[in-house]
Amino acid sequence: MSTLPAETHAEARRHRFIFISVIAMLLLNIPADIFALGWQSAAFNTFLVLAIFIGWAIRHQDRVLLGWLLFGATAGVTELIADWWLVNETTSLVYPQAELIESPFYMPFAWTLIMTQMLGIAHWLHHRMPALFAALITALICGVNIPLYEHLADDAGWWYYQNTPLFFSAPYYIILGEAFIGLPLVAFAARLKEANYQRSVLLGALAGLSILVFYMIAWWLVGPCEGAVLPVSCD
Repeated sequence: MSTLPAETHAEARRHRFIFISVIAMLLLNIPADIFALGWQSAAFNTFLVLAIFIGWAIRHQDRVLLGWLLFGATAGVTELIADWWLVNETTSLVYPQAELIESPFYMPFAWTLIMTQMLGIAHWLHHRMPALFAALITALICGVNIPLYEHLADDAGWWYYQNTPLFFSAPYYIILGEAFIGLPLVAFAARLKEANYQRSVLLGALAGLSILVFYMIAWWLVGPCEGAVLPVSCD
């Protein structure tokens, strides 16, 4: 009979920090939505929270969190391929400005934070339930939490979607794709616990490529206004 991993003091402290950061980042982004502060607010909030993450990890000499950040950064850079596909092939994603291929310069850093936070949640869940259940709940959380930023982004002027069925401001395929992205995070977290930075880069690149694959599958299922496997009206 398998046993769940015991949570150390350092892990509990890291998990608390992750949960607080999720709530704080959401609250920090709400004024940008209310006052339509534009892409500058997205960049400012992203770099502010990222600096806090790095400072916290250095202060507590948390090599595991630094490894998670490296994982997230590599995934964020690799995710630029997915952004290119969303902008050019689906024509559903529109950025008001783009400096990195088809993405804003802050986007890889935003993904760094999102992936690190979701990785931390997956790791926390894995301490409390079997891996399969932890993976499913992580997927559910990703499918709810990350699309919240899609709603904020539209009114804030960060980016928006077109030519695809929307649930408020979030496309159905993005909601589904984000849920898919959450599925392997428990497995990634289990392999990153040894704070091997080379492994963080390799797994981060794999995670970034998987984002493209998951978005492609989600687009095929529910993305187009016409021709989706599970059609949803754009009206």
